Amino acid sequence: VELGAYGEIETDQTVVMRVRFPDSVTDPERLPNLRWRGLAFDRFAGRIWEAGPRRRGIVRRDLSGAFRVFEPRGTGPLVRQEIFLDPIGADAVFVAPQAARLEMRVGTIVLDDMGSITVPASSARLQYTVDSELEVTPPRGLRAAAWPVVAHQPGAARYLQLPPLPERISALARDVTAGSRSPYEAALKLNHYLQTQFTYTLVLKQHTTLGPLEEFLFVRRSGNCEYFAAAMAVMLRRVGIPARVVGGFQRGDWNPYGAYFMVRMKDAHSWVEAFFDGPGWVTFDPSPRAAAEEAFGARSAAAL
Repeated sequence: VELGAYGEIETDQTVVMRVRFPDSVTDPERLPNLRWRGLAFDRFAGRIWEAGPRRRGIVRRDLSGAFRVFEPRGTGPLVRQEIFLDPIGADAVFVAPQAARLEMRVGTIVLDDMGSITVPASSARLQYTVDSELEVTPPRGLRAAAWPVVAHQPGAARYLQLPPLPERISALARDVTAGSRSPYEAALKLNHYLQTQFTYTLVLKQHTTLGPLEEFLFVRRSGNCEYFAAAMAVMLRRVGIPARVVGGFQRGDWNPYGAYFMVRMKDAHSWVEAFFDGPGWVTFDPSPRAAAEEAFGARSAAAL
């Protein structure tokens, strides 16, 4: 994910996915926290997020003929989706997180240790069914944790990695999270700060010789989803909270007549996952583009 790259496709009306809900979901358009997760990225090089060395494993079918991806934890609603994915030259399988069970006409799938599912890129439409356990807000199972952060889970270093960055980015992260009572509250403050103090734009001209993230935070104060996701992930890492950037799609447009979401190339999106003791990886979407959807989802969650 390169900062600003999505700006070139966020006006592209090409349809890439259609998502149906074949079972008991009465109002799919009211499902909260609904996105189509593709690949996760853990290394930041100053302008580009990339996936560093990671463990990958082949997942084979079980006796029922399905792929078991993750075991549901019972913390959110379990929702079945039927997805029709047109070829876009990528090997990612896009699903609502967190995928638990996948049915697809392929021999094997590959699952990496960041939860990304891939198959060899196909030149034909993929059709698959996936059962996903959706997140709820706030996440269930949060445990008390010290703030500022004083210790990390084993393996957290890869999600705290940063290149040399200006000190004022660190100072901003500390200022925004000052007075927090927990890492989760600190993350909420960073998310709110970016959603309310910055604006969304597809006009991404460089105005200074500063690095792209520094210019976004202190000069331009506007950008598209990659800037918001990168800024939050970097500032989370600066205050000791493991974080990674995720690429995928927003929910798309609900078609009430065909009863499906139509997802277009313009819905390509980046967001953030941060790690907390208890629930594990939790989604944040600091882009103002997603603020209205998150507010709606928070109101709808209680009805599920």
